[in-house]
Amino acid sequence: MFENSIGNAATTAHLQSLLQQHALPQAVLLSGERYSGKLTLALETARALMCSNPAAPWGCTCQSCEQHRRLSHPQLLLMGNRSFTEELSAAHAALQREPGVGTRYLFGRAVQKLMNRFNPVLWEGEERRLSAAASHIEAVLELVESIFPATLSAAKQTKTADPDKLVRTADTIYQKSLAVLDKVPKDLLTADAIRRMNFWVHISFQNSAKVIILEHVENLNDSQRNLLLKILEEPPQGVYFLLTTSKRSAIMPTILSRVRTVQLERRSAADEKLVLSRVFRVAENEIPADRPLLEFFRRTTCKSPGQMKAAATRWAQHLIGIDAQPQGIPEEDLPGIADTSGAAQREAGVMLLRLIVESLQERFRQDVDGADLSPEQIIRFRQVLKDIDQAVHAVQELNMNAAQVLEGLWFRQNSFV
Repeated sequence: MFENSIGNAATTAHLQSLLQQHALPQAVLLSGERYSGKLTLALETARALMCSNPAAPWGCTCQSCEQHRRLSHPQLLLMGNRSFTEELSAAHAALQREPGVGTRYLFGRAVQKLMNRFNPVLWEGEERRLSAAASHIEAVLELVESIFPATLSAAKQTKTADPDKLVRTADTIYQKSLAVLDKVPKDLLTADAIRRMNFWVHISFQNSAKVIILEHVENLNDSQRNLLLKILEEPPQGVYFLLTTSKRSAIMPTILSRVRTVQLERRSAADEKLVLSRVFRVAENEIPADRPLLEFFRRTTCKSPGQMKAAATRWAQHLIGIDAQPQGIPEEDLPGIADTSGAAQREAGVMLLRLIVESLQERFRQDVDGADLSPEQIIRFRQVLKDIDQAVHAVQELNMNAAQVLEGLWFRQNSFV
């Protein structure tokens, strides 16, 4: 087990020990920075819990493992938001570069991570809310089956038949998946969905374990947190909750008291490069030297990362009052945002906001070194970071219009001027 994990040696050894000793807690929080592999470990833990082989090797041929490799196991629920466009784009590009067994699973699983959010269990009684995207969802679910090999063992023994046709099918799936993201409701995770999940976990199923993976639990609202808390207080036997977070400090203490936190170690630059070369099939000369995964995904979702960074620097200067422009946002300071919409706009908006934070932090370090900061400037700096954090949440989790959120942030900071 965990053969598909790169750079998490201590964490995987700990999880493997818990699984082999049948000592895995029913509620685990996987905490780590972005791109640390939290979902990969959660999915592999879920597969190992249901595997018929105690060793749970990645290549296990049992029915449960075949279903898990396709992310189609009926006893697995995936909930919460994530950067779907980012992973879909990277996996799609990998399949185009090298249409083989590994990239077929990579792209197929990226698609299924999105499709699992529309599990009927979570939407029963509210199917009409998905009506605008229903035809695209049905088409993707039908087509994605042809992306996966029939079985892993068979795929290893034969070459991919008609790779050109495979790539064309993947192109169609990719475009329809983006259409789904543009048409589905803004709130993919609702309090009602958590209530339905609670009902589902109490239904027995062939003595099999049930696993709920809930991503970015730090972004739950009050109603969702309270509902989750009630379930975590006394989870049914055989039900496991694998929660993930990139910001453990933002999770309410009562939830933290009911989970076992597993802190993922930070991947080295060498491990990140290995992820890009082995998983995403990126050529060595195309792998960024500094912060490889972060820069790679920025390039994947942004046509002009240099332009985006320059805009972030100007934003940072405006927000802290160095070069304030009360009249409005210059068009060049909304790269990939003013001229796009939907999921692409949200991804660009979140990227810009994160780059602004990096620029602000760098500016803060420079000012601290020069001892140039007044108490008022420190207060303002903290408030700006808080406002940006709320803006990221509004765009990424609430799916609000990125251009409007950024406009509100821009003019809010004018009040400091």
